[in-house]
Amino acid sequence: MAGFIVCCWRHEDASVTKAELEACAARLAPDNIWPQSPRVVLRPRLAVCATNPVPVALLTESGVCVGRLLDGAARWDTCLGPTPDGSYAIARFDEQRVELLTDAVASRTIWYVKTERLFLASTSQRALAMLLRGFRPDPAAATWLLTSGNLGPEAGWDLRVARVPANARLLLDRARWRVHIEATEIGFEESGASSKAQVEHLFDVITDVCRRMDLDDRTFVLPLSGGLDSRSILLGMRAAGIRPRCLTWGPSAAADDPKSDAGVAARLARALDLEHRFYPVEPARPFADVLRRFVELGEGQVEDLLGYVDGMQLFATLFDSGVQSLVRGDEPSFGEYHVYRSEHQARIRENGLLVSDYPQTHPLRRLDVDGQVWPHRLRRRTDEGLEPYSARLYEQHYVTAALAPLNHIKCAYMEVANPLLSRRVIAAAHGLSTSLRTGRRSLKEIASLYGPAVPFSVRHSSPVPCGLLALEPLVAELRHTLASETAATLFPEETLRTLRAALVPSGPRLKTSLKGRTKEVVPKHVIEHLHPVPEVELSPRRLAFRACLSIRAHELFREDAGFLPARSLPYCRQDHTSPDPIEPSAVR
Repeated sequence: MAGFIVCCWRHEDASVTKAELEACAARLAPDNIWPQSPRVVLRPRLAVCATNPVPVALLTESGVCVGRLLDGAARWDTCLGPTPDGSYAIARFDEQRVELLTDAVASRTIWYVKTERLFLASTSQRALAMLLRGFRPDPAAATWLLTSGNLGPEAGWDLRVARVPANARLLLDRARWRVHIEATEIGFEESGASSKAQVEHLFDVITDVCRRMDLDDRTFVLPLSGGLDSRSILLGMRAAGIRPRCLTWGPSAAADDPKSDAGVAARLARALDLEHRFYPVEPARPFADVLRRFVELGEGQVEDLLGYVDGMQLFATLFDSGVQSLVRGDEPSFGEYHVYRSEHQARIRENGLLVSDYPQTHPLRRLDVDGQVWPHRLRRRTDEGLEPYSARLYEQHYVTAALAPLNHIKCAYMEVANPLLSRRVIAAAHGLSTSLRTGRRSLKEIASLYGPAVPFSVRHSSPVPCGLLALEPLVAELRHTLASETAATLFPEETLRTLRAALVPSGPRLKTSLKGRTKEVVPKHVIEHLHPVPEVELSPRRLAFRACLSIRAHELFREDAGFLPARSLPYCRQDHTSPDPIEPSAVR
């Protein structure tokens, strides 16, 4: 299922119709497939829409779920019932309340807004803009996109819209018209068992989670790379008696490179006697469609266009072939290859960059941007070591801000399941010793103990070997965007001149700089030992690209806000859509 939209209104004069929800769903659907017809549930003063629902979708008269639950999770759609395990976003409802649930790391973002008359929640920010019939830009979202390439830990494109935190329960009391949020954390505590016992326990948990996800071999696929994450899932599935269909994608040349992701994945599948298919991915034309589709489906939340330069043709192909679920290898913190030496370094490594992190001479410092606040909940606690802090930052910020938006793109076509993000796997990972977390040794041990002797890949195959921002069709689109009326309303002329200058051809350059060649031969841990605080780098051209994504997102949300016909209802007028004060979150 691509996602859901939940609408609850306080009085009958603020109702949302089935036709309006179906129109929103149609606008959100990708334009390169024939999506499934939306399914709508109507209750007194409440309407719920499942957008592009695949056959495995969960929608009842009292709940809607996107993602995957363990064991089907009995009573998943019962308000105030047990919180299920899995990777998901859930809305459930009855006559007294609406309840929203996120998984342990909010791998599927739920956005919500509450006005005096209307409560809206959705996996799509764009759906909320359509139903609010208005758009109030949040300057912080644009600033975060410029500095970090994502919307940061808490910002959304509209000032009125907020995210449900990770591992949280949001309750709307429909009678009192009040919202209350409770969020919990999965703590870090080493188990004290031997290293061998810890690895065995972790693998047993991964295997059990794969088994309990109850995946249909005929309708799901496992993207297989040459790394640790997907191999751990593959071995867990194999131990659970599941034979997944595996696939890898990349440039055509990668299929003939035995040390690339594609080459290693094919060898691993052969060793386990599993089906494997390689899908060539190349930049699509025209590039205007590639960029437009990326912004529409990603909602301008991330800059990671490189993996989608085919214009989403891969996902359209999978959808048309009957694939309903994609099993992803997003993971909790099993540890890092590098060792953090300060809170500042950890924040930068996990994509939490502030304007103040950039050198005074950087072009970003000359832009008129503001509005960033690093939340207190993401700061290091007095009794918290650097390693558990960095792991917590990865799970509570990076997964939510950088990985969840990528899941959102894929979920426009099919469901996404993330076995490694179940609460049980995260709890097992949090119990690992420091030695097993260093260099992600636990996953290496799993591969060695339970898998064939197939080496890991040493090269990641990029569909654009010369670099994304060296593609002239993309640069031409960026120039066009910076010359738009929207650009002139968002950035001063001096800023636009700085950004346009970054897109002027600079003549031929060496393919690899001395610095780049050094990184190829000097081990990463040596470089990090010499430079414990990472150097903040952002090329002027990449800055211009991020600015263009922000401009495109503003254009898109303004169009969305005017999509539905205007209605003479108070909640539809721009000056009546500020949310009521929300009760403080309870974090246990």
